[in-house]
Amino acid sequence: MPTQALRAAALLATLAAGAATAAAAQNPLAGYTVHIAATHWLGDRSYTAHHWFKPLRDGVLQGLVFKETADGAPLIEVEWAIGQAVYDSLTPAERREWHPLAPAVAARRVQLPDMAPAEEAKMLETVKTLYAQTINLAGIDGALPAGLRKVLLATHMAPGER
Repeated sequence: MPTQALRAAALLATLAAGAATAAAAQNPLAGYTVHIAATHWLGDRSYTAHHWFKPLRDGVLQGLVFKETADGAPLIEVEWAIGQAVYDSLTPAERREWHPLAPAVAARRVQLPDMAPAEEAKMLETVKTLYAQTINLAGIDGALPAGLRKVLLATHMAPGER
């Protein structure tokens, strides 16, 4: 096996071993604990997106988004969700980049699958007050990144809701 391939194999083995202890370690992934499953649209194609969110600061959440929940699923998107006060502080041009989550919640396209129904209902009352911006990095199928010219904004809003 060529030296470069051996180094790549060693790196992958190291990453796999590190992933097993990531939850217990202090690292940037530690706070992504709230699982939200929601329908996203990329153009006219819809898909279920699994988000893991953490708070960044008052009124700002950040989520890592995957198309599936399986171990090793590729990251396809990064999403930010902001509260009304943060949204109101944006310029009109900046606001155009954000979409409200209320229509998706009202249409029952947002779920919190790891929560009991009463807890989920309470959390959805908060989610429906937020605005989101979702940056798709690797298409719907989790392919390799397409480069900056092909990075797209995904949305929770169905084509008729835009």
